[in-house]
Amino acid sequence: MINGENVNNISMNIKIQENSNINIYRVCKRAIDILIAMLGVIVLCPIAFIVFIANRIEGDKGPVFFMQKRIGENGKLFRLYKFRTMVVDADKILMRKLKSDIEFREKYLNYRKVENDDRITKVGNFLRKTSLDEFPQFINVLKGEMSFVRTKTISK
Repeated sequence: MINGENVNNISMNIKIQENSNINIYRVCKRAIDILIAMLGVIVLCPIAFIVFIANRIEGDKGPVFFMQKRIGENGKLFRLYKFRTMVVDADKILMRKLKSDIEFREKYLNYRKVENDDRITKVGNFLRKTSLDEFPQFINVLKGEMSFVRTKTISK
């Protein structure tokens, strides 16, 4: 016979089972993230060295990595890692161009990108075309700030 106590016990058992499944999913997902990210970081090291050398050959003395504040899970801020694809102080150059070049300003405000953007380095152009500029994000995955299966980050 089913009574109120039996229904409560059944309901509690279902909730425990759901929480258990969610925890197993999270642990497995994190383990997969760590495994893939570790492999990615191992591959990242020689790529970063090659990018460093290529930048120096081109006369670019700036840092190899670019960091940008992003909003992650639960609104938590973190630093997103990418290979730097623009000249040092690209933001300052952008502000000057937005003030002085009307055509550039219209394109940038409409598309957030501009063809033949002279702030992009030669090495950076290659990195963008091949999507290698995103490779350092394996560091973010390893740190638990990003995951391979998650919603896209938001720029701050």
